Amino acid sequence: MKKGFTLLHVLMVVALLIALATFFFGCARVEQGFKKIRSETTGIPRSVELYSLDGKKLKEYDGAATLLDFKQNHVVILVDGKRVTASNVVVVSEER
Repeated sequence: MKKGFTLLHVLMVVALLIALATFFFGCARVEQGFKKIRSETTGIPRSVELYSLDGKKLKEYDGAATLLDFKQNHVVILVDGKRVTASNVVVVSEER
């Protein structure tokens, strides 16, 4: 009996690795996890618009933004290294 790996063993391992990589990296949950980590560390290019409670547009930010704290009556946003805190506003955040 031969010792070591045969060509069939190597092909089976490669096929298994390709199948696992396709399963894990093609999964939406994994993709969202990577996007969450990227958002929390470097920010994701997005536009953030702040509206008053009666619907008037107050401010628009465009750049690499990270939503740091999002509570019921205020939001803290880090936009291009600058911290923005807004209270009693409606926030619309759109990834680009």
